[in-house]
Amino acid sequence: MQIGFLFFHHIHHIYHSVPIAFELSSLGFNVELIVTSNAVKKVIDELAILYPRQSCKIVFLKGPVLYRYANIRRKKYPRPQMMMKKYANKLDQYDILVGTSFETHRLFDQFSVNHPKYVFTFHGIGVRDYGFQSSLKRYDLLLLPGKNMAEDLVKSELVNEENWEVIGYPKFDFIQRNKKTFNSIFPEKRPTIIYNPHWNKKVSSWYDWGKKVLDFFLSSPDYNLIFAPHILIKEWKQRWLKLNKYQIAPHIHIDLGSHRLIDMTYTMIADAYLGDVSSQVFEFLNEPKPCLFMNSHGLKREKKQDFPQWEFGNVISNFSDFPYKLNSIFKDHPDFITNQKSFIHSAFDTNDFSSGKRGADAIINHFSL
Repeated sequence: MQIGFLFFHHIHHIYHSVPIAFELSSLGFNVELIVTSNAVKKVIDELAILYPRQSCKIVFLKGPVLYRYANIRRKKYPRPQMMMKKYANKLDQYDILVGTSFETHRLFDQFSVNHPKYVFTFHGIGVRDYGFQSSLKRYDLLLLPGKNMAEDLVKSELVNEENWEVIGYPKFDFIQRNKKTFNSIFPEKRPTIIYNPHWNKKVSSWYDWGKKVLDFFLSSPDYNLIFAPHILIKEWKQRWLKLNKYQIAPHIHIDLGSHRLIDMTYTMIADAYLGDVSSQVFEFLNEPKPCLFMNSHGLKREKKQDFPQWEFGNVISNFSDFPYKLNSIFKDHPDFITNQKSFIHSAFDTNDFSSGKRGADAIINHFSL
């Protein structure tokens, strides 16, 4: 039985499936981690230290010659679609393939990789239409973080009674295993705000208001700021972004590309969250904390799964309201604690077992391994 976990995308996908791979291999199954970039391999090697019993084998697929020697755009990984096509015959030899990207369906739709059974585990919690694609019907097993998503998928008729299992949120397993103390990264003790804008220009606050936000904190004596945008802002949208004037301030920490953007270091350090529609707020609210959201595009909530995080704190649509609402963020928090707790309880299922172990058991039971 050959089980493969696909890591063809950016490093933020790793945390959502590799705990399942580690747990499966700890039980004696032959598990291979299929990677296409050194950046992904490096993160996996670091995380594997937390699982001393795991025995996963890393299979490194080389990108095309042009990517390796003429990567003008400095892409951190070769195009997934190109790699799927290039290695389709090899991937067809696996009995089970586990993926986290909505592009995974290309393997069976376009490249006739039909032998494996397919498992999908989300890299987030699917609160917008993007998380409810029709390709989900094609998977043999969906591993879900909580009952909210399960209910939404059932209503959308994207699942049947037999092809899904709620396992919790594998990324949270690393908090339990790491036992890491998250100390402040600032020299002076002040309330620490994390600003975490989305990468998509259609919904993100960064492209219209981001510099105004940084200017506010630059001149403010009251807060520490962690500017930790979605990792794809630097990777996809603003490759040459430089913020030198802010980086020299001792109370502002800027990170545009390290793995700390995605390993929950900053969300654990921060006292309050500032953002727009990024799903990282759900990880931040592993424990209830103050939030403020910026709607710079005048977006409307047309259905339940549109921006549910906007019920976790005040939402501003005019930047002139920003200073006042930020300064009241801690005072206003009690008004939103119930909403935060209720949503997180439904979004992330927990029990006595780790999500990685639950995911491994779900695969074993579903395919009678």
